[in-house]
Amino acid sequence: MGADGAAVKLGHRGGVIALLQAEIGSFIVPFHCMPHRLEIGMLRVKREVSMIGQVYDLLHLIWKTYHLTPK
Repeated sequence: MGADGAAVKLGHRGGVIALLQAEIGSFIVPFHCMPHRLEIGMLRVKREVSMIGQVYDLLHLIWKTYHLTPK
């Protein structure tokens, strides 16, 4: 199961994944959604390096174009 990392979804005690694992079984493997992890990493880099802002804006535009188009 992929999720954005919020405690409500990936929490070990009361998150959706914990409830699913308790009901269905431990073969459900939780993982933090890779595009969301990439966005978090880019935001951290953007704070530290001034030129990365342009790269982040370009990647964000590409992501929005993909995300908002019908599949």
